[in-house]
Amino acid sequence: MPDNRDSDLLREYAGSGSESAFEEIVRRQINLVYSVALRFTGNGEDAHDVTQVVFIILARKAARLSPKTILTGWLYETTRFSAMNFLTHKSRRQAREQEAYMQSTLNDAKTESVWRQLEPLLERAMSHLSERDRTLVALRFFENKSFGETALAAGMNEWAARKRVERSMEKLRAYFSKRGVVSSAAIIAGALSANSVQAAPAALAKSVTVVAIAKAATAPASILTLVKGSLKLLTWANAKTAVIVTATLLATVTSAFVVQSQFKPTGKTISASAWTDAGYDDPASTIQTVLWAISRNDAKSIFASMSPDCQAELEQLVAESNPPVNRERFLLQKWAGKYRSISEFRVLDSHALGDAEVLLNLSVQSRGKAEKIWFGLKRVEGQWKMHDFDPKSTWNGRTAQPPLKPVYGGVGLKMEVDEQTHELRIKEIIPDSPASKAGLSPGLVIREINGVFTAKKPIGECVFLTRGLVSRPVWLTLVDPQRNKTNTLELERKPTVY
Repeated sequence: MPDNRDSDLLREYAGSGSESAFEEIVRRQINLVYSVALRFTGNGEDAHDVTQVVFIILARKAARLSPKTILTGWLYETTRFSAMNFLTHKSRRQAREQEAYMQSTLNDAKTESVWRQLEPLLERAMSHLSERDRTLVALRFFENKSFGETALAAGMNEWAARKRVERSMEKLRAYFSKRGVVSSAAIIAGALSANSVQAAPAALAKSVTVVAIAKAATAPASILTLVKGSLKLLTWANAKTAVIVTATLLATVTSAFVVQSQFKPTGKTISASAWTDAGYDDPASTIQTVLWAISRNDAKSIFASMSPDCQAELEQLVAESNPPVNRERFLLQKWAGKYRSISEFRVLDSHALGDAEVLLNLSVQSRGKAEKIWFGLKRVEGQWKMHDFDPKSTWNGRTAQPPLKPVYGGVGLKMEVDEQTHELRIKEIIPDSPASKAGLSPGLVIREINGVFTAKKPIGECVFLTRGLVSRPVWLTLVDPQRNKTNTLELERKPTVY
């Protein structure tokens, strides 16, 4: 279960003005705030000022925060706005120097660690994610919560949280790649997990608490100016978000009504003979348009029905195809064939993943048999586009490309249970395996496998969690007992007998 202590402390401070409660909040969260501020400013003294601003704002706004507020996400967003406001007060010369430093760090990729390459770019990359996705990434990798804890804290199901985090990491990987940092999402995740939160200076928590509780009455003028500017930015951002969310909710309600009114579970199914180019105004119409395009062997219309993310992944599959094949042939031969056998469909259920993303459960008639499948759709510039195909299948996600033959494998770990601590730990690393290439070593404690806690689990069940279809990720949360350090990383199964 996730730790709800932050919410309890915040309510205590908002209700009674308890200084001890606020001091405990600062102690628990100051490393996160300081680390984000430090990445924005690149300077310890500047990060100190931004950190002070954030907790002053928290002290002022604590009573007005919603009980549903996730404090980690709120602090992360407030730190971003406060840091950006701080940087506007820096001269253009300093900004150019900072940019030059970031570029020189990038160009020295051969001698610098992955984190040294990522660090100066991380906050700019995070700004390309939605606020919701930034919160999920912060919970998962900055605070090293499991997927289950992340999902519960965010008020969503674990599968949806996992998908959103995976897509967010892919977006970050693409951003870094365009700027010369070529790495896998797994390595980036490991770098974030191990390095994204650093210890703030020891005296900072005390000074921040004293000034914040006093509502900045004793703060210097420069800090008061920053607080005022940051509050304006936050007010504007919240107002803009409210307008966007209101518009999105109206559109979503309209789309949901269309789906429910036209494709009720007990209503008439839509057969292939009636399929048309129905457009993309609502999710159900998009599905009909896709199936119509497949039935006509119209590769261009099929491709146009996909979201940009889905199109990008499909283009990558085309580029990697062997023997080489163009996109049209790939779509019609290797992709559309899976759905060409569908002769009719109706919408059974819908499940919203966010303001602009939805899953539809369909009943389809295929080869004379009734089947149930899921389709994921995403609103892109006012239109609903196909974003995931069979997303709840164990392997058949996004581009609907199954392996030619199911191949199973593992990650190259031999495990044992420590007789004294009863913890699951790595006993041996198989050479030339994913675990070996990731630099894992015997003695590391395995706390979680794919978000499942290993405590009190039979070792056979833990081994089973690491094995499965190849090319599917295995997420491990590891503890180094010697350094008392926790890290989360992703390994990709390989078809080797381990």
